[in-house]
Amino acid sequence: MNINYNDLEKYILVTEKKTETSVYLFLKHRVKISRAFHIWPTWPPGAEQQTVWTRRTSFLGCPAEVLGNASCLKFVISNESRWNNITHQILSRLCGRCGFRAHYLFTCEERATPAPPAEPRLHGFAGVYAMQVLLSRGFSARDQMQSGLYLKLEKLEREEGEDVVADVLYRIVHIMDQNRFVDISKAFDGILSTSDVKLGPQEMSLPATLRFVRRVIVTPTTLFFLEPEIMFENRMLRDYGEEFFLRVSFLDEGFQKLQGGIEILGFVDLEEAIFTRVKDVLNMGLRVGERHYRFLAASNSQLRQHGVWFFAGDGKNTVESIRAGMGDFSGCRCPATYLSRMGQCFSTTEPTVTDVGNKAFEISDITGGYDPVNCKPFCFSDGIGKISEDLARKVSHKTAENQRVPSAYQIRYAGVKGMLAVDPTLQGEVMQYRSSMNKFWSPYDVIEICTTSHPGRLFLNRQVITILCQLGVPDMVFQELQEQRLFELADMFLLETSAAEALTQRAQMKGTPYKRLLKMGVQLTTEPFFHSMLQKIYKSSVGEIKRRARIGIPPEYGRIMLGVLDETGTLEYGQVFIQYTEDIINQDCRFQVLEGEVVVTRSPCVHPGDVRKLQAIDVPGLHHMVDVIVFPSKGPRPRPNEMSGGDLDGDDYFVTWLPDLIFNRANEPPMYFRSPKKREVPSVTINHLIDFIVDYIENDRLGIIGNAHLAKADTEEDGVFSDVCKRLAQKYSDAVDFPKTGVCPDLDKTERPLEYPDFMGKSRDKTTRRSERVLGKMFRECQMIENVCSQVERKGNVVRVRLDDDLVVGGHISYVDQARQSRDRYNDQLRSMMAQYGIETEAEAVSGCIVKLHRHMEDRYERYEIERVAKVRIEDSRKRTREDFFEEFGGEEAIEFHHPEVLGKASAWYTVTYSDPDTKLLSFPWVIGDILATLKITSAARIVFSECPVIDNITRQLASVYSSEDFITATLQALSRHFVDRRRTDLVVQMYVGCYVNVLPLVAFLRQWMTEHKLTQVHNTDLVFIMLAYAVKAGYMVDLGDAPAGVTREWLSLSRENVCSARTVVEYSFDNNCSLGELLVEFFQYISSHAFKESTASVMLGGAHVLLEETSRQNIQIKALRTYHMLSQTGDIREVIDAEAVHAEEEFVAQIPPNVWRNHVKDRLTEVQQSIEQETGAEVQVRRLTGIRGPARGQLYAYGTMDSIRRVQLCMERLIQQYNYRRPYRRGGRPFKF
Repeated sequence: MNINYNDLEKYILVTEKKTETSVYLFLKHRVKISRAFHIWPTWPPGAEQQTVWTRRTSFLGCPAEVLGNASCLKFVISNESRWNNITHQILSRLCGRCGFRAHYLFTCEERATPAPPAEPRLHGFAGVYAMQVLLSRGFSARDQMQSGLYLKLEKLEREEGEDVVADVLYRIVHIMDQNRFVDISKAFDGILSTSDVKLGPQEMSLPATLRFVRRVIVTPTTLFFLEPEIMFENRMLRDYGEEFFLRVSFLDEGFQKLQGGIEILGFVDLEEAIFTRVKDVLNMGLRVGERHYRFLAASNSQLRQHGVWFFAGDGKNTVESIRAGMGDFSGCRCPATYLSRMGQCFSTTEPTVTDVGNKAFEISDITGGYDPVNCKPFCFSDGIGKISEDLARKVSHKTAENQRVPSAYQIRYAGVKGMLAVDPTLQGEVMQYRSSMNKFWSPYDVIEICTTSHPGRLFLNRQVITILCQLGVPDMVFQELQEQRLFELADMFLLETSAAEALTQRAQMKGTPYKRLLKMGVQLTTEPFFHSMLQKIYKSSVGEIKRRARIGIPPEYGRIMLGVLDETGTLEYGQVFIQYTEDIINQDCRFQVLEGEVVVTRSPCVHPGDVRKLQAIDVPGLHHMVDVIVFPSKGPRPRPNEMSGGDLDGDDYFVTWLPDLIFNRANEPPMYFRSPKKREVPSVTINHLIDFIVDYIENDRLGIIGNAHLAKADTEEDGVFSDVCKRLAQKYSDAVDFPKTGVCPDLDKTERPLEYPDFMGKSRDKTTRRSERVLGKMFRECQMIENVCSQVERKGNVVRVRLDDDLVVGGHISYVDQARQSRDRYNDQLRSMMAQYGIETEAEAVSGCIVKLHRHMEDRYERYEIERVAKVRIEDSRKRTREDFFEEFGGEEAIEFHHPEVLGKASAWYTVTYSDPDTKLLSFPWVIGDILATLKITSAARIVFSECPVIDNITRQLASVYSSEDFITATLQALSRHFVDRRRTDLVVQMYVGCYVNVLPLVAFLRQWMTEHKLTQVHNTDLVFIMLAYAVKAGYMVDLGDAPAGVTREWLSLSRENVCSARTVVEYSFDNNCSLGELLVEFFQYISSHAFKESTASVMLGGAHVLLEETSRQNIQIKALRTYHMLSQTGDIREVIDAEAVHAEEEFVAQIPPNVWRNHVKDRLTEVQQSIEQETGAEVQVRRLTGIRGPARGQLYAYGTMDSIRRVQLCMERLIQQYNYRRPYRRGGRPFKF
């Protein structure tokens, strides 16, 4: 049993008795049990014992049913003298360093009483299913089931109906998910007694494209039923309704993907019990109440997430009849292809034009060139057809809110899948699909839309950065792009215009015009609700950059685009046509035709030839194509095919013309991807499909191969050009096609990473090395900023909620009661959605920048879908709430916003939210933010506006903290002591400080900052000199020329008498538009930049210069970067010089690789531990790592300041380099023997 700290709740219960102490740990999900088999290799001589672990679903008489329902672990420790200190050590470790809280209390244990009837006698399926959702929470719920509760539920169903019963049970589940100790019976009574909550189905005016669908997760030990989730509909849900469908996912206990056996030392870790369960569920189905759900099919995207569709016969339809109605798949003899064809019917689509039969025609494909691997011509038109402008216009009108007719559509029609591009030469309403698009016959005569061409933001990712960097793009290009994005995020807190822009881009909401609110005097950076959204945008964006290197390219330099074909035959091989909408948000603006070099690729890109440098040209005959990339229809090979085997059936292409990303070298030869021979059978049956699904789940290696490639690309000397990376690129392609071919690739020993770069964020049981390539540098910088964000959150720096008097008017009183009812209804819906998805804060839900979801929703694809659905639900709730506001006035169009009654009601909505001391939800009144903006300008005597209120506050703090007589005197005395050396730079500092007396508070702050951050290697006045040089260059100060040879008159005057009374001093002032706080913030942004760190030129001022050593610049830059982001988020200079904050301790855990463990550590644990502690200053523990597969290895645990942890990381890197891997499974080209 191996449990990570993250698998546990952050509280511990402790019960002390005379003879023993009981410690209770609470699990977030069910435990995983494994059994160890120890193996001794026979070669080489003296090889150490190795371990193979095999999963089990029961142990020591504890059956799977118990493991699947248990959520608490109890440890009993004897109070005998030899064990006396163990309990204290365990709790000190957990609470002191791991963030747990221990609660000492008396507990009384009782054996479960005989169970009441298995379930209440409910007649409606909605209540029956909801009961299963509650019971699947394990013993926490099951042990509270009793006859009295069942009788209450049965009575409630008779009186209120099944939907109310279901709603009550789901609300109890939400409460249990937040508090496992809840008394279910009391919770039931409390929900029914709440008068302001309307029970039953939520009122939603959701688009017709969304449906509520039930879902269950099958794990090795339990069935985890979920509340019906909103999802985008597909053909099957439209035809048969969602009531009898069930989504089924096969996941491990922690809701990660199930993984099959891995060969170690010739043995395969077969987890037969796990996959036997998967097959049994697929074969036998699931029974819920009187319904019997059976396996139906699976979509391609669903299968990649290890999910399938089940259906329960509804008296009219069965799984057999539904399959028969999908179409004719008899031509498919490959089970994988058969399932893929069925999966087309489950693609997320929106229906448009019907009765298309006489308008749709099949045309031939365009072929050319020669594929030497598959020995046939290439298909240039693979996956793309044409549509006339008339039919495109008709399709566009059927889709939701399209402002203009798109140039291309990804579609499903009958058995056709792929793209349709608008062709102005086609007359009337015509659709032409190509032979490569027609996958099977189907009677379904509707054009369904998956997506359309539109302006799309472009983001870098780890794969693209890895290849571009190794194609010759300098590291600094990516580091500066990341730096620019991180500075933009910090600017959100400092500049009102940046805040408005960020909110508009990331959290655009109807009724909340951020820029107008700002213009009317609402300060977005300090208003509590908007500030909370800025914090979530910041945290979400920093997390995406850290984990995925997701860095946006400016829209004027790159887009994500659908690929289409040049039907005119104008483009030559190597040319493309690109026309894009200039403004991504306002799509009614101008178009821009691009000319020049562009870099194009698609995801995934794993081979250096996947990234192509092409020439964009202007083709007047293609000007009807907008926000797509047009590829040529001729040449030796289709350009999309050169990019990891892409085609034109809906692939998104990465397109950038940012000059810094255009590599100088020629394109690398693209890879020729072989098509694996499909596994076929004479006639496909359901058993074949089930066998394939089990095989796919057991052997899905796509993520493993992708991670192996990323690791090898970083650690191999030749990177992506190495042989191992090229082999992995081919295997990755095969893994992508596994759902279509049934052929699964696997890794051989040379392809499995022995170590992973730190930027991959691998768990503690993996050997991790500090990456010195660009992704490693970017990761560590971003990790430091994320730590700052976490530190700010732990301190609870929140903006205090207080009423804006300008938004409170006398006429609001009569609307207060009505406003409370509307607020409570809105908040109840918001809380319900947050509880269903595990969203922790209102700001995340409203902004869409969701940091954390329920664990079973954290898969990237599922997270993307949930974010889309949550956005629609929020928009729906806001729309209905807004309609509720205007209803009594005859509707929004019937009355002016400045009408006194409208303003009075708006004021009531604001007041009941912001004056309630218990409220934690603030978004309600901003549903009518446009009216509040009108109210603000109407009520305010004058608009008091500051472009940067946070910087103004910093200026006030500098004045209040560092302008005191004691501080100024101490600063002057300290500077005088440093000036004894009469360095030229000191004379310059004298001259400027003597003339600009108002800079002294900043000088005092800088000195204290250097002291707290222990920048002892930098002369005390050198950083002041650099700051003054920056101030002159940035226009804060005028250039005073060369400094005199001696002490200036102004300095003597300052140093002889207190500055507060020294009015004879010549004092220059900053520009009227600038402030001391602004200078401080800008200066720290400068010294935290890569431009400062990499600068090798001297800083010049007043005839003197300063040249810092490289290590000094690096140290200053790291400390300044942390300070700058702390300052931007808190707006408090005290936070960046607070000793506790500056020297906050961090944890670091690393695995010690087998060779290092065996050759250097194993026999000298204490010596190694003490040596690292002395060198780094951190507290270090070294031990053998248990519960792992393969050869023995160790684990290093360190605890200390940021600087000491960084030294530990460097120390570990040296050890690994010194005792580098010699592969343990090969010697002299001869395999090991056992």
